[in-house]
Amino acid sequence: MGVVHFDKINVHFSYKVPEPLKVPELVEGPYSSKKRWFTRNYYLSFMKGFMYILKCSDGSYYTGSTNDIDKRFQEHLNGLGANYTKDRLPVEVVYVEEFSRIDLAFNREKQVQGWSRKKKEALINNEFESLPKLSRSKIPDK
Repeated sequence: MGVVHFDKINVHFSYKVPEPLKVPELVEGPYSSKKRWFTRNYYLSFMKGFMYILKCSDGSYYTGSTNDIDKRFQEHLNGLGANYTKDRLPVEVVYVEEFSRIDLAFNREKQVQGWSRKKKEALINNEFESLPKLSRSKIPDK
């Protein structure tokens, strides 16, 4: 294992190059909040992520993201997931996308949450060619 040092504006980060999915050790110093942010984001950059869509018992869709899809689905089924799904049990997974990093899955979750029901259904049914047509336009058609 090598040691990597970062020097920027008198802020010193030092950590051991980690094995896969291990949090790097940081040297103590006066910039602990920056070190925590750096450590967390460095660690998250190695975590696989998933964006998923659940169909609830009332027919509505719930979009979420996680780093452990099986565990998260069990939490939803046991009423320990989101408050939205807790009142709409049972739920079923209807769509899953896998990402190399959890932050990418979270960004995709936020993107899909803003979509209309029809556009989400097109994604679920793998009708990718119809997704651009279902985008909400701010400029009315002429």
